[in-house]
Amino acid sequence: MANSSITIDVIFNAINRLTGGFSGISAGIVKLQGQVDRFNAGMWKVNQVSELFGRMSDTMGKMGAPGVAFEQGMADMSSITGIVGKDLELLGKNARKVGKESGLGASGAVGAYQILASQIEADKIGMDGLNTLLQKTITLSQASAGLGVSDAANAIAGTINQFGYAADQADRVMNVLAAGSKIGAAEVPDLAMSFKVAGAAAKSAGLEVEDTAAAIEVLSKNNVKGSEAGTALRNVLLKMQTELGFDFKVTKLSDALATLKDKQGDATFMSKIFGQENMVAAQFLVQNAAMVDEYTTRMTGTSIATEQAAIRTNTFAHRMEVLKARINDAGISFYQTSGG
Repeated sequence: MANSSITIDVIFNAINRLTGGFSGISAGIVKLQGQVDRFNAGMWKVNQVSELFGRMSDTMGKMGAPGVAFEQGMADMSSITGIVGKDLELLGKNARKVGKESGLGASGAVGAYQILASQIEADKIGMDGLNTLLQKTITLSQASAGLGVSDAANAIAGTINQFGYAADQADRVMNVLAAGSKIGAAEVPDLAMSFKVAGAAAKSAGLEVEDTAAAIEVLSKNNVKGSEAGTALRNVLLKMQTELGFDFKVTKLSDALATLKDKQGDATFMSKIFGQENMVAAQFLVQNAAMVDEYTTRMTGTSIATEQAAIRTNTFAHRMEVLKARINDAGISFYQTSGG
């Protein structure tokens, strides 16, 4: 029995010592777990703060983006056109105003200014002339489905240059371009390309933009467009002047074409006068002389661009564009106020 008691005591003492060790380990684990929990809690706070700053940075970046784009656009325009100082400041203010009203946005308006001012000497037409051209450019873009403001600016500026018009003729040019694209198969960019080739020659011959556009749109009915139509019309006009003696300052183009009705079927005569390369175009214009006259009349004194623009901007989609432009303009103000 004595030996049994000793054995039991030894076992219990060993268990006690072992249990005590486990208790110490457990306490250490609990203490370590507490530290880990506090560390995780701290990291959670750090992550939250980091995410907050990240969101703030993104928000500030988005708010400032319109200002960054506008500033760069103004700098580009100044470097391309040479406009600086007060004139540049006035154009910037008008770009923001027109951009908000039209839904184009300030940066879009500045881009149109760049095209206009790079093609037309700003010194000759002044800032008021540039502002007029910008407004007409935007109206033409709004009047024609799928016509971007850049194409509209190129079309108006190029046409004015080719025909030697002043800036106050921008409304006339805008409406002729819109009416032509509606009447015939040649769209505004096609007309602009044709004018680039034939405009100066037509003006020199005594034609105006209405007569020229009418002839080009008639040629478009025969699937002759763009520079091809411009080249054909230019050559036909030159031949009618040099070979047949027509003076378009005295005789309308449509009347001159009508006098050749009896000759249009005479391939030998037509080929001799106009050349093989221009004979088909000449025959088609002579055959449709009455259509040239009709189109000229329909393009004269029209306000089709203004009317179409009013219809196409009376939509929910356009109102959303205007709202977006206003929000972006607020971003420009934020950028300028915050100093970037």
